[in-house]
Amino acid sequence: MSQVSVPYNLFRNAHKEDLYCAVQVCAPVPSFVRMPAWRFVDVLSEAGMPKGFLADAARQSSRWNGFYLFLAWGHETSGHETLPAGRPAEMRLPSAA
Repeated sequence: MSQVSVPYNLFRNAHKEDLYCAVQVCAPVPSFVRMPAWRFVDVLSEAGMPKGFLADAARQSSRWNGFYLFLAWGHETSGHETLPAGRPAEMRLPSAA
């Protein structure tokens, strides 16, 4: 039985650029994911995620924790956030009140 690819909101840590938080689009964003420490990257399918994303682990972690933290590797940066395809991330999270 094959798994259906789930879309995720992808967030990147501003201080540790290899650290990502993936949250299924149907789930609330965890309270620790706030500016300026985290930045929204994009909504991506499992296939579009940076290297280091493990789909099975993401599904299990999302089921039990509501989010999936992972370290990416092999991606490029040029002073601002980039997606695996090199598109700059323009959207930002609101600051915590």
